Amino acid sequence: MMRENRNNKESFPDKPPDSQGGGRLTRIVRPLVLVLSLGCIAAAVFLYIRRADKGSEPLADKKADDKFVERELQIEESAKAYNGRAVEVAKRLVKEFPARAEPMLLLGQVNYEQQNYNEAVRVWQQGLKIDSSQPAAYQAMGSMALEEGDYETAIAHWRKALEVEPEWPGARLAIGLALMHSQRIQEAVTEFQGELKTSPDPAQAHFLLGQAYLQLEDFEKAREHYEAAVQEAPRFSSAYYGLSRVLTRLGQTDAAKEALTKFQELKAGEQKAKREGEEAYDDMIAQRGALSRTYDRAGMIFWQYRNAARATDHFRVAARLDPKNALSRLHLANLYERQGDLEGAARMYEEIALAYPQDVRPYLSIGSMYARAARIVQAEKAFQRANQIDPQHPVAYYELARLYMLAGTKLDVAEALAEKLVELAPIAGNYDLLGWIYHLNGKSAQAEAAASKAVELQPDNQIYRNHYETIRAKHEQ
Repeated sequence: MMRENRNNKESFPDKPPDSQGGGRLTRIVRPLVLVLSLGCIAAAVFLYIRRADKGSEPLADKKADDKFVERELQIEESAKAYNGRAVEVAKRLVKEFPARAEPMLLLGQVNYEQQNYNEAVRVWQQGLKIDSSQPAAYQAMGSMALEEGDYETAIAHWRKALEVEPEWPGARLAIGLALMHSQRIQEAVTEFQGELKTSPDPAQAHFLLGQAYLQLEDFEKAREHYEAAVQEAPRFSSAYYGLSRVLTRLGQTDAAKEALTKFQELKAGEQKAKREGEEAYDDMIAQRGALSRTYDRAGMIFWQYRNAARATDHFRVAARLDPKNALSRLHLANLYERQGDLEGAARMYEEIALAYPQDVRPYLSIGSMYARAARIVQAEKAFQRANQIDPQHPVAYYELARLYMLAGTKLDVAEALAEKLVELAPIAGNYDLLGWIYHLNGKSAQAEAAASKAVELQPDNQIYRNHYETIRAKHEQ
């Protein structure tokens, strides 16, 4: 499975924070609501998959159905056909699992994406009758209420989501937005602060806290949070605009001008990208992408229900429909890895790399799969490519140095890589790796110093302590 970078906060696929000029609340709401409503059901299924992973029951091991995949790919290229098939896929799940709520969530989402809003709400409510512990349904209905300006209903739905899942992602942001619209700014601050405690991506919460404190005329706190937002997301244009406003209010004219200039630069780039995207937009490609996502989400439900074969079939259809659907390929890679097919997993990451050639992360996963499959040459090429794409990426150095160390080859190169690694990310695990490579290269003093640093940084890590004791004993001989 594509792993999170241990030395930074990246996660795949990458999407920059929504940026809206002018710093006005109304320019924030719609894109954020769209993200919350469209993403919430997929997030719900991910949540249940993680829960299912904790169980001991194995995934059903049945042969995938090639005929199903080919049959599903026989479809007329038209918006009507794609939309109809998406509804059909969701309805099949509802028919197959009438006593389960997750298929209802998917059917509601499909209707929502096709702008059948009344039907979406009806289906979600039906799903909640089956199982009221579905935070995604509450949040989706909350998003719709916010779009309609019914702030109290929106807040009530999101509160229900939090009752079911206290750390449900984005719920506190959404409640805070509704509160700000209702001019209950101090209450909104409390919600945004709560989001900061649980969010793995706090840039939006910091930005909205900046907006709130600006309205409360607490300019120092507003500046603190705008600065935190751009620290977390350096291309967050709206945060720079808010920062320029608050710096102006604080009388820091030069710094305000600098922030405004940065905003204008980023905004110009966003507008250019938007124009290019509109020019390149192809309705059929977009519709195929939407259908692909429906198959992918159906696959996640089968995965949750412990049926690997049916999940695989749906992920394969999703991948064939859309060459840029990274999630379906991530899911296939995960399934192949579970089944011991490391090279199959590597092929899925290679397809992601073809779609996103300048992203370092698929190459790291390609290398990891090939390294575990003892395909050293292929692993080396993948890690080297990751290093070429981003020469400042610590994990690329770590994985390549570790590959050479474990293979017992190119240890001089491994040493240079590990030395660069600790410059980029001076953490315990990296010093431990450097110390062991020094040890293999016969550099006892340097090995003991690096291993000692690892123990100093993480004194409770027994593995690092064992390495240090081994190295020190060798040095004392």
